Amino acid sequence: MRNFSLKLGRWLNGQLNEPVNENDLRFGIENLLIQGILILCMTGIALVFNCVQEMLVFMLSLMAVRSFTGGIHLHRFSHCLLVTHSVCFGCIALTQFIPNPGIYVLLDLLSLGIIWKWAPDMRYKRRKTEQDRQRARRLSRILTSICGIFSVIELLAINQGMGRIIACSLTASAISLALAQKTVQ
Repeated sequence: MRNFSLKLGRWLNGQLNEPVNENDLRFGIENLLIQGILILCMTGIALVFNCVQEMLVFMLSLMAVRSFTGGIHLHRFSHCLLVTHSVCFGCIALTQFIPNPGIYVLLDLLSLGIIWKWAPDMRYKRRKTEQDRQRARRLSRILTSICGIFSVIELLAINQGMGRIIACSLTASAISLALAQKTVQ
């Protein structure tokens, strides 16, 4: 993926009037391709198992929060693909077997605490300044709080499953962030 992104980035740079940083362009193309492949695969599997709505809720809440919190990343795309699919569909399956809303409220609270304490993961090059770090911290706290509040309201008032799925996505983000903290120390 890295080599393909680099070649495509070099070709695109040749087409531009004002070339941009080759490494930044490669990074952007690589991320776009990886996310696109993940979303296409997830959608295909969700169609097969008839859980498209649940998959979309899980992935949207996970991507929204993890965009600002960061977390551990795997070095190989194939490993990332396998783990992401396993976590997503494992969480969706878990919500079918454990209906007790109290467990998910507890997961929401624990996830909120972890994310508020450690977010954002500072290993990302794009967070170069303290101002960037503070912005990411504020946004991660706001998004996590919104998702957590929506999850708890849905769990306590309706309990149709969406709150459980959001609680699982927040938990996945918190675990990823906690693992990243362990690798830094």
